[in-house]
Amino acid sequence: MRIAIGGVVHETNTFSSLPTTRREFENCVLARGADIWRRYQGTRGSMGGVMDAAQEYCLEIVPTVYAEAVPGGVVDSRTFEEIVDELCQGLTGDLEGVLLVLHGAMVTDKHEDAEAYLLQRVRDKLAGDIPVICTTDLHANISPEMVTLSRCLVGFDTYPHCDYYQRAYDAVRILFHTMQKDLNPVSALRKPPMMPVVQRLLTDQDPMRKIMQLAHEIEGRQGVVNVTVAGGFPYADIRWAGMAVVVTTNGDSHLAEAYSEEIEREIWSIRQDFVFNNLAVAAGLKIARQSTEHPFVIVDSSDNVGAGSSGDGTAVLAELIKQKTASCAIIIRDREAVGMAEKSGLGGVFKAFVGGKTDDKHGSPVYIEGVVKSISDGSYCSERTGEQVNMGKTAVVDINGIILILTVNRVPAFDLEALRSLGFNPEQLKYLVVKGAVQWRSSYGSIARGWVEVDAPGVTSSNLERFSFKNVRRPIFPLDRS
Repeated sequence: MRIAIGGVVHETNTFSSLPTTRREFENCVLARGADIWRRYQGTRGSMGGVMDAAQEYCLEIVPTVYAEAVPGGVVDSRTFEEIVDELCQGLTGDLEGVLLVLHGAMVTDKHEDAEAYLLQRVRDKLAGDIPVICTTDLHANISPEMVTLSRCLVGFDTYPHCDYYQRAYDAVRILFHTMQKDLNPVSALRKPPMMPVVQRLLTDQDPMRKIMQLAHEIEGRQGVVNVTVAGGFPYADIRWAGMAVVVTTNGDSHLAEAYSEEIEREIWSIRQDFVFNNLAVAAGLKIARQSTEHPFVIVDSSDNVGAGSSGDGTAVLAELIKQKTASCAIIIRDREAVGMAEKSGLGGVFKAFVGGKTDDKHGSPVYIEGVVKSISDGSYCSERTGEQVNMGKTAVVDINGIILILTVNRVPAFDLEALRSLGFNPEQLKYLVVKGAVQWRSSYGSIARGWVEVDAPGVTSSNLERFSFKNVRRPIFPLDRS
């Protein structure tokens, strides 16, 4: 059996001022044909799972295009459509199935529901009833069109995400049995009027743990093929932002509807448990400094690169300097400052304003004086997936014990290897600042002896009332607390 594989992955923050262009995909991933195989064979991410499962089921892979960019602002539609064109051009020959790795929360300047557009293009290209199965992120903003245009959506079950590989493997299994006619997947979607912040979507803690336990119990019932519960992505001002429940059964639409409604009722009944609040920066840092156990993680969730923020927020850096917080590491994305550090040279004195240069939403630039400790290419191998990560040219500046890591590219706080690759042992530092919300726990959490989340300026604040929503469905919880 021949199956085509590919995908376009982007989590779009419509409040971000950072446009996502072709350069952002090229800086991250834009792989074609056999390059996909070479890049992902033996890795533990989604595409690695697809490849290993395809080999187990003796499927012939036809790789098309796989593109991925770091979460950011609205995707340039021309770039997106060029990638989709190329992907569809690869859907040739006698295909019996298609497996797409998607996110589910991508927005372009022309397509509010970019995944639905992509799926429609794929369906238009395919002849006959060739099944299309997709993987999606737990933060997908799943729309009715996405469900209708695919045979099954297989979403992540964990947050922090640690099941990319497993869920992709499962998606191939479902595709195989669908092609074999052993399965006839039919799905039902429910959209509870809820748009929780990501901090309340941890799947190993209530309330989400309780919901996922119910989902897994239903998934084990007779006739059920898959259950996907998506928490949604609240930083996208689009109609279908928010939670979703998709139940897929083997040919029984009534059963799918009944089970999806059962999960929706449970979600709505505990909606108050999805409310979240955090601390002001100064108060949070005070708590960190009172800790006697280290490393202690300071979470700047309002500048969460993994949710589309700029990565150059300065509120935490300014407070670290004010409180003279030594033995601390913080990463700031600032291309200009990296260039200045290069000119200063190793051991040179660095004096400059850093951060706060993307827009006026993440704090003002902060003046620092320090010593340049290293300059590197900023590349490393993820300890989670084995995939390559590129921070771009990276400079390390020591500010009286505050280790400021300046990068050219925005990189989510997913890997401790980002620090280790620069020669630091993070276990020996007292404080680690992460520009993230939850995913940091899968790496930094392994060594953290405590943590505090602070509410700095930024386009990923956990206080949704800071944002001017115009397009989401209303009423929606927690914006509307009824």
